[in-house]
Amino acid sequence: MEEGEMTVVLAGLQQFLQKEGLGLDASDCERLAMLWRLYLEKDKSVRMLTEEIQELRAERAAEINTVQQYVENIRSLSRTRDSVALELEQDNEMLRNKLDEISLQQGAQRNEIAEMLLQEGLAEVIPSSLSEQVAYLLAERASLMEKLQAQEGADMNAMQKCAEKGIPQNSNENTEKVVSVRGRSSQSPLRRLLGMRKTAQTKHISSPVTHSSTCGEKASKERERWLLERDLDEASNRLDMAHREIRRLTDELESARLTQSAYEPELQEAQLEVEQLRQEVEKLKRCDVAELRRAKEVNDALDAEVHQLRNRVHRMQTERFQLLELVDRKIEDLDNEDDEVVQNFFQKLTKGHVLSTDLPSKDKTNKDKDVHKRCCAELQDLKQSSLKLKAELGEEEVLRKKAVEECDDQSQKRAAAEQLILEVQALCEQKEEDHKAEVQELQEKHAEAQFRQLNDELKTAQDLLNLTNEELLTESERNGQLQRNISLLEQEKLKVAADLQKALSKVTQLEQNDASRSAELQNLQQKLQIQQTQWEQEKSLLQRELKANRVQITSLEQQVKDLQQQLKSATQQLRVEEAQNAQNSRLEEKVRDMLEELDTLKIQAEDAQKHREHLAEREMDLQQQVQTLLTINSQLSLAKTELSRVQDQQSKKQNDLRQIIAKLEHSLMCSQQEIEKLQIQLQEAHCNLQSQISKFQDKKDRHKEKLGEAKEVYLRETAWRDEKIKEQDRELRVLMKKIEKEREMVKKVTAENEALLLNRKQLLYQLNEEEESRKHAVAEVTSMKQRVDFLEKDGVQQRDFNMMKSKQIAKLEGLLHDKQISTKDFKNLCSFENRIIEGSEQASSSKLQGFETFDLVEFIPKTKSKPTDDPGALNQSRVSEMVYLT
Repeated sequence: MEEGEMTVVLAGLQQFLQKEGLGLDASDCERLAMLWRLYLEKDKSVRMLTEEIQELRAERAAEINTVQQYVENIRSLSRTRDSVALELEQDNEMLRNKLDEISLQQGAQRNEIAEMLLQEGLAEVIPSSLSEQVAYLLAERASLMEKLQAQEGADMNAMQKCAEKGIPQNSNENTEKVVSVRGRSSQSPLRRLLGMRKTAQTKHISSPVTHSSTCGEKASKERERWLLERDLDEASNRLDMAHREIRRLTDELESARLTQSAYEPELQEAQLEVEQLRQEVEKLKRCDVAELRRAKEVNDALDAEVHQLRNRVHRMQTERFQLLELVDRKIEDLDNEDDEVVQNFFQKLTKGHVLSTDLPSKDKTNKDKDVHKRCCAELQDLKQSSLKLKAELGEEEVLRKKAVEECDDQSQKRAAAEQLILEVQALCEQKEEDHKAEVQELQEKHAEAQFRQLNDELKTAQDLLNLTNEELLTESERNGQLQRNISLLEQEKLKVAADLQKALSKVTQLEQNDASRSAELQNLQQKLQIQQTQWEQEKSLLQRELKANRVQITSLEQQVKDLQQQLKSATQQLRVEEAQNAQNSRLEEKVRDMLEELDTLKIQAEDAQKHREHLAEREMDLQQQVQTLLTINSQLSLAKTELSRVQDQQSKKQNDLRQIIAKLEHSLMCSQQEIEKLQIQLQEAHCNLQSQISKFQDKKDRHKEKLGEAKEVYLRETAWRDEKIKEQDRELRVLMKKIEKEREMVKKVTAENEALLLNRKQLLYQLNEEEESRKHAVAEVTSMKQRVDFLEKDGVQQRDFNMMKSKQIAKLEGLLHDKQISTKDFKNLCSFENRIIEGSEQASSSKLQGFETFDLVEFIPKTKSKPTDDPGALNQSRVSEMVYLT
């Protein structure tokens, strides 16, 4: 089996080598060289693949960087959109605020007009509109003009009568009438509104009414007329001014309304646009988020694929290195084997050549067979190695194909990602362009609004100039109040300084007391330390003396230890004590008592060595002394607590004083700052006053100039109006004559009109009769038209029905021809067709409502069983047709 496999492998190798260009006569070295070349070529291809994979990795990294840059650009664009949206919102808020300000200004102007009307006693006109108010003023003006004209006519008649009859009473009555008329006119709401002066009225009332001569009466009447004309001119001038102001106000209100009406749709559109932009921004954010998520997912997938490819490449590299090592080993083994085989072969040849002369021919043949077998075995080994190499090469080719496919997939994915990025960029650019266009439009609208607002502000500035005088007065009052406040603040400052000095003196006293107390405490501590050293020395002596008698005087030692502990505690407490001067003396006395008691204890100890019997009594004394020491300790603790409490109180007082001082200093600083601010405000107010005074003087000068010009214009207009009055008198006379003629004409016209009215009534009666006859004729014509239309519709329906039947008949004929129906059936069909035609002719005028097509093929056998139909339906249709036509 092995030999068969080897032969197959060798045959495959030979075929492969023949394909590559080697013949059968090629030696083993040539075959190995060919295989080595193939191996080197495959190695080169593997290296090229690795280089391509590295290039793909670099391209992949560059693509990832570009994608990240695109993502960052998209984020920056979204941020810019958000910022632009915020700016647009701020602009909209500014525009809304401006509209609110305009509405407030309009309301203020309306309130001012209402206040003026209230002051002048025209509360009834306030709820009406500006146009109605202007109409009211014009009506008042017309009424005044009519009154003046009537008064002038009365004056002229009175003058003529006086000249003809010479009666002075009429002149007096006329003068009284003039006075009453002028009084009424002076009390009219128009003069109250316009602020006319009443000097003429007072002069006229104060003047004497009765005169002796006719010349005095004429002079008084002329004077009254002149005064009336002057008042009328003043009233007319002021009316003109009022009209101008009212027109200006109405123009401003109309302009404000127009601006509001113009801005309202724009604002609404802007709001809608802002909302749309917000929605678009939100959509873009969502889309961007979705796209980013998709891009992240794609990047993650690509990263995973790249990671897999890296692992595969790493595996391929490891396998390639292993294969290279195996190939090197095999090549070395093959070289060694070839050398050995060649050497053995040459040795055998030499041996065979030497022994050929000796050995017989049989031995030669056996050796040749052995050599042939060995060569075959070596060839089989070579074939197996070549097959392994082929298998490895095939695996490498498969891996290469997989790598190429993966690279293609990556390139496709990269192209898809690039397309997505380009689409996103195009969308972003389009939205940016749209957004820029909208921003430009909004900026233009904003500029127009600013221009209009500037015009409104200029108008309001003119109103503000009128209010500056009032503000100057208020500022002067404020300055007086500020000076008073400054004087009060200076007084408070002096008081605070005195309080500070007192507090500082108290603080210094407290610090001195603290220093004296601290010195006393240090002295006490030194004394206590000296006493402690003395007590320690005495304790050491007592301990040395009591060591010999420990067994006998155990109770005394315990008591002495207790005393030592108590003394230590007393010394520790004395170190901490901070008693006052009165208590220090008491403590010193108590300490002396303690020292005396210690001395007595020493004496008792010495006596105890000599007299053991008195120990019990001394023990009792010692217990009493211990109790006294305990009481002393309790007193010392109480004194210590009192000292700590006093120190806490002093520290609290010091902190309170410091806080008070800090507050006072802060208040001083604040008061100084306020004084400085007030001084600055005073200086500014003084400067403003000077500037306003200069402006006021300039205004006065201008006003005087305008008054001079107005006087000149007034004189010119009075002369012109006198001439105009004379012309109007002439025209009135002519008009009166014309009116009389017109009255006569009117009488004639009325008579003719009455005759014409009678004729008109007759004609109207005739017209009504003709209209009724015409209506009857029209009704008959319409009924006839309806009948004609109905008949035409029936004719059209019958034609359609006949056409449909003819088509059905043609279909039936075709079916009969195909199926070759018998002659009887054909006759029946013909009779059926004749009947259908007759029925259609009979039902030509009737309506065929709800007619449904049916299958005549199915109806044929029914006609055989029922050859004749009932003619009742036809008769009924004819009857219905006749009834309808009638």
